[in-house]
Amino acid sequence: MNRNLLLFAAGSFVSLIGTRIYQVALAWWLYSKTGSSEYVGLFMISSFLPAIIVSPFAGTVVDRHSRRNMMVVMDLLRGVLFMSLFLMEYLSELTMALLLIVTVLVSVFDSFFNPAVDSLLPDLVRKENLVRANSLYRLLKNLSKILGPALGSFLLKVVGLAGVILINSLSFLISGIFEMFIKVEEKHLKKVSKERKMWQDIKSALLYIRSVRFILVTILVIAIMNFFTGSMHVLLPEHVSKLGKSEWVYGTLMSMLSFGGLIVTFLMATIKTRASAKTLGLNLMGYGLAVFVFAMTGNHWLMFAMYFLIGIFQTLFNINVITLLQLAIPEEMRGKIFSLISAVSFSLLPVSYGFFGFLSSYVATAHIFITTSMALIAGGVLISLQRFEG
Repeated sequence: MNRNLLLFAAGSFVSLIGTRIYQVALAWWLYSKTGSSEYVGLFMISSFLPAIIVSPFAGTVVDRHSRRNMMVVMDLLRGVLFMSLFLMEYLSELTMALLLIVTVLVSVFDSFFNPAVDSLLPDLVRKENLVRANSLYRLLKNLSKILGPALGSFLLKVVGLAGVILINSLSFLISGIFEMFIKVEEKHLKKVSKERKMWQDIKSALLYIRSVRFILVTILVIAIMNFFTGSMHVLLPEHVSKLGKSEWVYGTLMSMLSFGGLIVTFLMATIKTRASAKTLGLNLMGYGLAVFVFAMTGNHWLMFAMYFLIGIFQTLFNINVITLLQLAIPEEMRGKIFSLISAVSFSLLPVSYGFFGFLSSYVATAHIFITTSMALIAGGVLISLQRFEG
């Protein structure tokens, strides 16, 4: 832990908690106001659809400018945006249309902020500490996922939507202030050409991905993983219900997933390890095996254990894959390539949800989960055959 990483971690945790509180409170508020899940779905689509369109271009902008400054600007913009939203709600002028516009704008700002984070983090720590730094960031995300829902529902009842919006606004403003004090040499600024057109930068990133087999295979595996694991997100309630289990079992599965992720991120943040393609492949194969056993059993205790393992292997994969990509991608291309990966991941989510939602009418959920496990294991085997070590 150094001064820069401490400032980054403190700012990130504040804004992550604020965001989780707001997301949970907004979903509950929307449903209670409208009595329809359609509005909740509309806002969920609005939160990732703009990112699919903007991300490839955002990555180019991130690579051409100071990534630290980009994070500061995006946090302050989001803070000001939510402060304006707070004033509208306080004055009873808030409308659904205005909420939707803010959601779209936040998604656009996120498209610039997220690749800036992934690109800047390797500059804040030594190479041998990069796995721990990524683990720390993932740990903060997991903590926010656990604390956010409880705080969001509580604060919505105590301070109302206006109070929740104000808290979220302040969290972004505080995060931006922390980031202002980060002092780091951004070497990529000496290597980028601002004279080239944006489409030329995107083309160069695509050509580089195609030329480096490890990066190309890794992105392919990420796409496979995101598509097939979408089945777990959308079909888990149906699967639990068809096994004759209660909503308690579903809620516990979600808790075990978060708990597994939390445990492993804490351990990875405290011990020094190195990422490798072989380790990455083993993470994914372990993930697939846990999904396979989960699909084959009806015992809820074994289901809990498998979801705990899924949380562990899923998190290990996420930590190791981001670390290896940060090391493999040239510093002047990180923003573009991470943005392209985000665009691919986001675009596959609605396709996956729609496809597996439709398929579940004709194929048992257990069989779909078994197929998912086979895809994960195959992806793990494929990536373990590549050669790269951080």
